[in-house]
Amino acid sequence: MDPITIPQPECPETFFPTKAQLMSCFGELANLPAKLQAEIAKLKTQVTSFDLQKELQKIKDDFSKEATELKQKLVAQAMEIEQQIEAELREQIESILAEVEKIKEYLDKIEKTIDSFLASMSTPVYPNLRARVLEWERRITAMTQEFHLYVQTKILELIDSILPLSFEVNVFGLNVDIVKLFSDKDYRDQLKAQIKKDLEEFYAQVEEEYKSFTGYFEFDSSDIKLEVIWSNLMAKLQRGALELLWNAFGDLIDMFEEIWDLLGLPSLPSIADFNVKDMIANAIANFKQEVKDGIAEVKQKVKEKVEKLKAAAKETAEEIKQQLIEEAERIEAEVVAKIEQIKEIMAKIEKILKSFSLSAGSYSFDLEEMIGGEIKDAIDSIERRIDRYVEALRDFGESIPKKIIFDWVEEVMDFFEEIGLGSILDWVTFTFCDFMKLVGVPTSIDLESKFINKLPELPAV
Repeated sequence: MDPITIPQPECPETFFPTKAQLMSCFGELANLPAKLQAEIAKLKTQVTSFDLQKELQKIKDDFSKEATELKQKLVAQAMEIEQQIEAELREQIESILAEVEKIKEYLDKIEKTIDSFLASMSTPVYPNLRARVLEWERRITAMTQEFHLYVQTKILELIDSILPLSFEVNVFGLNVDIVKLFSDKDYRDQLKAQIKKDLEEFYAQVEEEYKSFTGYFEFDSSDIKLEVIWSNLMAKLQRGALELLWNAFGDLIDMFEEIWDLLGLPSLPSIADFNVKDMIANAIANFKQEVKDGIAEVKQKVKEKVEKLKAAAKETAEEIKQQLIEEAERIEAEVVAKIEQIKEIMAKIEKILKSFSLSAGSYSFDLEEMIGGEIKDAIDSIERRIDRYVEALRDFGESIPKKIIFDWVEEVMDFFEEIGLGSILDWVTFTFCDFMKLVGVPTSIDLESKFINKLPELPAV
């Protein structure tokens, strides 16, 4: 197998992190063991495809009794060739297996470091699926979400030193303490256990627009539901934290009104609301219902087909048996046609979502910018791409208002300096690169493997 090319992970000095570049690095790396296992399976097939008995039989058929000595020589040669081929192939297999283990150990170490920091990660991620590429996309999504929430909690903690605050945000009927979420592992574990225990109850509270498309098909995984809940919970906590922060800034202005008035600074901007949920609902709700109805119809038709085939298997009269089989084939054709129709609807939904953009103040992003470019999927899945687009729209809809408020903070830093909160600037200018280093994400791939071509390290931004 030819080596794959893996770019070094970027450490972007940005306030709007995207997933594509990190996925091109860690996603490719996470998928490499599966590719190597497939290569091993091919080699094992080659090992067993050399049938010594067949080769010996050919020799026996080709030579007369008088050629005994020559036959024996050829038999010995055949056995030697077989042993040599098998030894070479097994050596290749062992070499690849060693590389697989090396890559897995490297990833295990990185994953353990990152997951121990992130508040919204399950351990293990998708335990019943064990799809490492999906796990890494979830991990990168969690990092981009928690970056925003973490910075907001740190600013709230600073403000709490002079203005007592509550750190609780109500989400899905839970009063979540956003400071404890990061600082108290026991608190975090209890919250995760509660959500896992009442999974269906919490999943029912996720807005329909944000529920996974993947779950519409017979892939109704509790693992995926759990991560959908956490992804949506973190988006809501980010919004709730921004509201706490906005109210705290207003209270500080009231508390130090004289200083504020003397400085003549710009007023606190309102929190922008993109109504992403309504935007998605208005654009694709009808299409989404068509998909759900279509899938329900497909499931019913498949059930009918199975019943017809079962009846045919029990039938003794040949004419009736053939009739039942023909009916089953007709239903199969209807199923295929309906699935093609569903695919066409899904393609329309994807096209609509890709046309969306968000803008407020000086900030404007189209969907490709929100994701950071194309993500190369190990398995082509339009459902997964749609989930990714919806997630990006939702998360950017929450992160742009935060940046507008933070821009205002930089404008009024004279006020915060006067009241003893000048250190807020450290967190207002805290970038995703800073967060990656804090979490423990490596900024270069230092794994040596004959199956990996690494691009040169990127210059610091």
